[in-house]
Amino acid sequence: MMRNFLLLVLFACFLLSPAAADSSPGQRDDIEEGGWEESYNIDKAQRIAGWALSEHNSNSSLLGTYLSLAGIDSVYTQVVSGKLYKIRMKVVIPYSSDPSSEYTYETLVWEKPWINFRQLEYLRTV
Repeated sequence: MMRNFLLLVLFACFLLSPAAADSSPGQRDDIEEGGWEESYNIDKAQRIAGWALSEHNSNSSLLGTYLSLAGIDSVYTQVVSGKLYKIRMKVVIPYSSDPSSEYTYETLVWEKPWINFRQLEYLRTV
């Protein structure tokens, strides 16, 4: 009886140890949660940047500027509850006095695709 109790205590100690917590099934070691990583998925970045500009343009009467995507400079992602996309892009203002002038903007978009959630955190000039 005492032997079974000792085995049970040893098993419980193992389950509560940090080493057991680090080896949980389904955990990925190749993703560092919380850190920014450069991304090379330009297609996804263009879709998200286009969406961010569309959100901005839907409020353009309030903000005063209509923006159009000209290109992507850099993309960084951060794993959170979902994924943050920090995108630096070239933007043109088609209805300005010089529509060929490009401006650099940065946007931060938070996405949780499994619940169909996307939120524009900011869009600003750099």
